[in-house]
Amino acid sequence: MEISVALLDHALKRAHLRRDHRARFVLGSFERVAPAGRFDAVTSCYLAKYADLPRLVSRLRSFLNPGGFVVMHDLTYPEHPVVRKAWERHFQRLRQTALNEWPAAIRVFDELPEIVRRSAWVEELTMLFVAHGYSGVAVERLGRGTSALVLARLPCE
Repeated sequence: MEISVALLDHALKRAHLRRDHRARFVLGSFERVAPAGRFDAVTSCYLAKYADLPRLVSRLRSFLNPGGFVVMHDLTYPEHPVVRKAWERHFQRLRQTALNEWPAAIRVFDELPEIVRRSAWVEELTMLFVAHGYSGVAVERLGRGTSALVLARLPCE
């Protein structure tokens, strides 16, 4: 599911090039679209830090087949001081680049670092999956702690 027509088109083209005929793509917002059937897996990138996570976890059941997997990915604020300093510089450079080359996006680079700094999406999502009876709940930190995957499996009924 994707809210951007351009990104959805990109995903469709990639699936076509890979001859992946099993993947299904839906244009819309997860919060608003009724599931068009059930899926073996739901993946999400860059949603968790913005979403109403209790509502999201509750809704996931209506999208997943029993035994289906969830993989959520998003940015995280690194714990290591050296990586954190590099992360801060990276966002400063992104903001400067946006000012010069993409002024319409400046708001994103003004707000995103603070959203990521404050977000506890990994901990909250992990607790919610456990509380909702998902199994195999796991966290994988990526990029020296600059992002993470949270994985969970809906139990077979």
